[in-house]
Amino acid sequence: MLIEKLNDGFKMKTIGDEKFLNASLPGSVYSDLLKNHKMEDPYYRDNELSALKLMHWNASLEIVAAAGKKIGIDITTYFPDANTFYDDLGNKNFDIAMYSPSAAGISNPWTRAYGLLSSSYNKIKTQTIGNFGGYANARVDKLLELIPHETDKAKLKANYTELSKIYLTEVPSFSLMYRPEVFYTVNETI
Repeated sequence: MLIEKLNDGFKMKTIGDEKFLNASLPGSVYSDLLKNHKMEDPYYRDNELSALKLMHWNASLEIVAAAGKKIGIDITTYFPDANTFYDDLGNKNFDIAMYSPSAAGISNPWTRAYGLLSSSYNKIKTQTIGNFGGYANARVDKLLELIPHETDKAKLKANYTELSKIYLTEVPSFSLMYRPEVFYTVNETI
């Protein structure tokens, strides 16, 4: 039997950096940045503010802004405090917003679809629940009504397929996932 230890030899880097830094698993990007003296201790005095700039939400927004710039769209990033963010989101005070909808597992993808697409939220003047862009489509609302009650697997698959097609072709939204602790950690010994 061959036993291979996978807890040594990991390295990480930031997008655009040439040099890899030593990384530890189990661990996190932030603990490895601390070990490599690339960030100050976020628990010391006001260092939390500088550490927040390294968080994946902020990095994700900067990546989106850079990608937009490459295709001629000027996106200015804005990192308000949580109260301001949710106030702006709930009152539709944005042109583009980054928000993580309710998680949906393989057993309940309906939750995410409802949160992103249901026009029932559009009746609420100020809200922090879902469909912040005000999307409305009667067929989508009907599918969202049918899906949780459908027991026939073929019909359920057809409903989800139709819902997905509508989302991918009509909804001014896109999914963004940026997880450097997963995607930019490698083991060069394997």
